[in-house]
Amino acid sequence: MTYEGQPLKIAVLGETIEEHNMNIQFVDIIFEALEEGALNSVLNFNALFITPSAFEQASQDEYIEICRNSTIPSYFMKLLLKSLVQVQCYLVL
Repeated sequence: MTYEGQPLKIAVLGETIEEHNMNIQFVDIIFEALEEGALNSVLNFNALFITPSAFEQASQDEYIEICRNSTIPSYFMKLLLKSLVQVQCYLVL
């Protein structure tokens, strides 16, 4: 089972997601990109995934406010999942 919907561009803060799907592009970003407003820029991300290694810093007030005011959804996720298919199931629920 693979994702076959519209192409997605997802920003990833933390660990790199190694998933190969022609309809999903994962782009690693850094905290400075959040501060500069990259989520709402011409990069046109569909979502932000925050992985466990970034949880502590991302939970600081300044970053919570940035995510809250963003035009895209932010997801704190665990990378215990082995495939994107499982991640998609989580997001659908």
